Amino acid sequence: MEALSARMAFASYPIPLVTPLLPGVEMNVRLRILFNPPAEEDWAAMRALAKSLTNEPDAVRVFADEKTNWLIAEFTMPTEAQYKAEPKISMAIRLHAWNREDLTFGFPFTEAERARADRKAAQCKARRRAKREADPQK
Repeated sequence: MEALSARMAFASYPIPLVTPLLPGVEMNVRLRILFNPPAEEDWAAMRALAKSLTNEPDAVRVFADEKTNWLIAEFTMPTEAQYKAEPKISMAIRLHAWNREDLTFGFPFTEAERARADRKAAQCKARRRAKREADPQK
């Protein structure tokens, strides 16, 4: 009877549905927000916005596009699915950059991720070429 109750206790233990994040794994985020024209308070708002989302406040980079009124913030966040990060980013934008005119944000690849994607694309291209050369009638 004791073994049965131990198994039941184990079976009722909640199993986490989300795998824990690996320490040190981060994703890049780039925010572009249009202000007309950007004032000093907009620069401060962009810094505050990025620092509220990042795990490394000292690594936040805010700069202006030379030709337009876009302010750009680049920072890192703990890696998670992009659809889960989007509501957090949108809420921070509404809170900090309420006087914006337009915005875009994305998750650019790191150099290592870009190199891996390029290698995979080259391998797929080579496989298609080999398949096409092996069966020239198609």
